[in-house]
Amino acid sequence: MEGQSTLFHMWSIPYGPRRRKAVMTKMNIQMMNNPWINILPASERIYSLRVNAEHPLDWFWSQDHSGRHVIFCDQIEIPVEIRLPEVMGLENFVFQSSYGTKLKQLMLVLRDNANWELFYSLCMDLVRATGSANRSNAIRAIVRRLQKWQAFLKKDRQDMLSKEQIKGLLGELVFIEQHLAKKYGYANAIQFWTGPTGTPQDFCLEDMVVEVKTQLSSTKPEVHISSAEQLSCQANHLYLFVATLGKGIDDSPSTVSLRSIISIIQDGLLPFPEELELFQDLLLATGYVDSSSYDPCMYTLIRTATYEVKDGFPRITVDDLPAGILKLNYSISLATCDHYKSCDGWIGDNTHD
Repeated sequence: MEGQSTLFHMWSIPYGPRRRKAVMTKMNIQMMNNPWINILPASERIYSLRVNAEHPLDWFWSQDHSGRHVIFCDQIEIPVEIRLPEVMGLENFVFQSSYGTKLKQLMLVLRDNANWELFYSLCMDLVRATGSANRSNAIRAIVRRLQKWQAFLKKDRQDMLSKEQIKGLLGELVFIEQHLAKKYGYANAIQFWTGPTGTPQDFCLEDMVVEVKTQLSSTKPEVHISSAEQLSCQANHLYLFVATLGKGIDDSPSTVSLRSIISIIQDGLLPFPEELELFQDLLLATGYVDSSSYDPCMYTLIRTATYEVKDGFPRITVDDLPAGILKLNYSISLATCDHYKSCDGWIGDNTHD
């Protein structure tokens, strides 16, 4: 009864019709994405739902006797020397599988079902990371991913990225998907993405580096530079790639979102398990964890433009800083940079203009 009362009061909030529809739509999407929603808690028997019938391993969604959300992987080898990482908010168990003495069942249990979306993201990360594994080596990949999540969840972090962070990450992913992947393939493209690891520029490849900026079509044509290092480099060529975004419309084929473009890149990396795992690491490094909360953040890619940053380009470099200046940020008007637009090969492909 208490749960019914809470639900009733939630829908009694005086939203207007449009706001109420948006909230209901978001909740409906969340319910659709929740694989545990129609699974009964364990009783005399365990109820489960296979995650993916085509996956080489036996991953299942389930619930324990208390109704807590569970994922388990059945019939894998787990050597006695393996120590599973203790991930915040989770309990892990290893049981003897009924299919053989060498085979075990690994079970991960979510302590608080309110955190199911985060748990779901972790689970899908494990499923993807073991997509090319077998029963004997799967535990190695599982442990690696759990260690990454263990470190990630220990950090002070926001529940989701800010709007500025969303736009920035989207611009970098657009550059990967529409430019780097077409030239070098997805596996190499991910190797070039260095920004999440702390490098001054977002991409380092061959003899060039690329800094990516994103702006909205409804704002002034300018980009914000957050350090003197961003437009300084030792490479032979430095480029500034600018993606201009407009407001996206739901169900429009031209609409792009973080979740949609990440899914495209993940699909492109499926034949390359090491690079797929690297991509997941880099996303975590940006602070991104998959969630339906990102669904309303939709944009249309209006145009892209690439500028060659060379002598005369309006910038402040490390060499320009007076002694004692430690930090700076400034804005560049793109209207003054037309002379530096690059149309040389793939890096200057302005097909969206």
